[in-house]
Amino acid sequence: MLNKNSVEFESEYADIAEEYITYKKALGFSFGYYNQKHLRRLLKFIYSQNSNSNPLLFDENVVINYFQSDSNAPRTIHSKQSFIRQFALFLNNVKGIEAYVYPQKLINTKISYIPRIFSNDEIIKIFDTCDHLKYDSNSYQYNYLIFSALLRVLYCCGLRLGEALNLKMENIDLDSGIIIIHNGKNKVSRLIPISDSLKKYLIIYNMKLIRKNDYFFPAEKGFMNPRTVRKLYHRTLKEAGIDGRASNGQSRIHDLRHNFAIHSLENAINAGMDPYCCLPILSTYMGHKGIESTEIYLRLTKHYFINFLKYSKNDADLLFPEVSDYE
Repeated sequence: MLNKNSVEFESEYADIAEEYITYKKALGFSFGYYNQKHLRRLLKFIYSQNSNSNPLLFDENVVINYFQSDSNAPRTIHSKQSFIRQFALFLNNVKGIEAYVYPQKLINTKISYIPRIFSNDEIIKIFDTCDHLKYDSNSYQYNYLIFSALLRVLYCCGLRLGEALNLKMENIDLDSGIIIIHNGKNKVSRLIPISDSLKKYLIIYNMKLIRKNDYFFPAEKGFMNPRTVRKLYHRTLKEAGIDGRASNGQSRIHDLRHNFAIHSLENAINAGMDPYCCLPILSTYMGHKGIESTEIYLRLTKHYFINFLKYSKNDADLLFPEVSDYE
């Protein structure tokens, strides 16, 4: 049965709702409260629109009416198209119910900002450059240590800047190699395992630093100023001779989080893994509210493979097929 923190479904479609939720979770998707609310809204609509003995045998008109019923905003329509398509694929492939499956091509949603994705060589150059930045006499004594360590954590762990800066000594277990994020964005807490190489780096960093407070990336008072971090980031790109331009302006420090996600998918693909199977793991690691927030990295990774790794479009299409059996 659904737990007490789950959405309560009407009795007429409670069984199919629970079966679908169990199915999605078995595939590695969290399918939490937000997705369950969406499922309840979908089922309520389907059952209200269909007079057949089996309302789940819905046709094209029901599907089109559903995603146009409330809002014409492209992002809302895209979300509804995707959700009802996934549910219909489940009905067809798992339940043997021939519900109408919306076509694969969904309405386009505008991406307002496309991050700057760096090559592996550029990432190495960024780290080397930040290790040799020169600071003026007014800079905090250990800026050269702190910024270099922070940049590595942002990239290697995919953290948001605020999450990293708010880390305290008690949040980092350097013996076990675990970072603990408490109440991150969307109030999501998570444990983040770190690589052996980063663990060794942070142990040395921690030994060298003379602390004035218990923040892991400290300043004279409190933690390192975010504006200082952004300033040093752009200075690092400039001194490294790396083009920092993104889709509509300069690269942002948050791009390091995007780079982590895309390079993680790249490594998984090179290891022979299906990129779609990596999404639930990556979503949990990055602290996303739902899998929808992680799906954008499939499009960005495909763009990266074509434009930076020089894959042909046909080759990229083969790497990023639609996986209908668990959509």
